[in-house]
Amino acid sequence: MFSTPGTSTKGTLFFDEIGDMPLNLQGKLLRALQEKAYTPIGSHEIKKFDVRVIAATNRNLKTMVEEGRFRQDLYYRINVVEIQIPPLRERKQDIPLLCEHFIRNNTHNSAIKGLTKGAERILLEHHYPGNVRELFNILEYASIVCNGEWIEGSDLPPQLLAAQKKPAHGDNLGEAMAGLTLKELERIAVTASFHRNKGSRKATAEELDISQRGLWNKLREYELS
Repeated sequence: MFSTPGTSTKGTLFFDEIGDMPLNLQGKLLRALQEKAYTPIGSHEIKKFDVRVIAATNRNLKTMVEEGRFRQDLYYRINVVEIQIPPLRERKQDIPLLCEHFIRNNTHNSAIKGLTKGAERILLEHHYPGNVRELFNILEYASIVCNGEWIEGSDLPPQLLAAQKKPAHGDNLGEAMAGLTLKELERIAVTASFHRNKGSRKATAEELDISQRGLWNKLREYELS
């Protein structure tokens, strides 16, 4: 909210994950919204406000009302225009645009220009149980470890790359490898083997058919050591 001359305060009030708000606070919020007034902490002065209220949640508020975990009067007070946004896994066409937005506003590494085709393919195939927040967390990690101007598949979190290393057969194998650089494929193989062998360098080196010294160099290169 922002203050304007006089006693009124105007703007937009956004409640993120309002479904997590405790019941005792829900009552106070409802009263404030109905009276369009509040009393600041440590003060007895009543201040008026006139704001647009936007609330977001990943919970089913209607079910919570039926279960007594969300106030019915508050639900109908804030549920004027409802917009259903599908989870990210159901609108993967938005991923390139979201990545572009993150990179354009990235504060960790302003030198990054974008994603390689291999990195983009990996991001498009991920399921995203954490929705957009998970995507931005992945991109934040990649922007920190990236040494060039383009985020490669090898810059993505190890657990994401390990999940990509799944058995494939026939045409699926070629499709799964399409667009990946040799370096990206190597990192996926090393990461998956290292995690599968629970960090055992000896077992990992034997599985990859390389020397332990060679494996050590790869672990350092891919920041797995």
